[in-house]
Amino acid sequence: VPNYRVAGKTGTSKIADGARGYAAGRYSSLFAGLVPVSAPRLVGVVVINDPKGKDYYGGAVAVPVFAKVMEGALRLLNVPPDNLGGRGLDFAAMSAEQRRDLAAEGLGDEAEGVPQ
Repeated sequence: VPNYRVAGKTGTSKIADGARGYAAGRYSSLFAGLVPVSAPRLVGVVVINDPKGKDYYGGAVAVPVFAKVMEGALRLLNVPPDNLGGRGLDFAAMSAEQRRDLAAEGLGDEAEGVPQ
């Protein structure tokens, strides 16, 4: 979320398939976060069940949705920014390929393979 510090956690889990264990290639992707970190005003959780496409990690699928929703909500509520001129990276604006490149360089959540 541009000009705001965000705290949160991504998650990715396989979807259960009854007594047979887990469904092949099916995932649930999520991001839970709050913003702005300095004085939290909004909390949100985005869950995407069975995302389509090549990417399924929470950081690649759910974070961009969280960022877009929070950006609009912060604007509507007139919440002052807490990171003007900050040096943070805008992961939500990056393509999935850019996030994978950062993960390959050891940046982000190694358990998920994508930056947070």
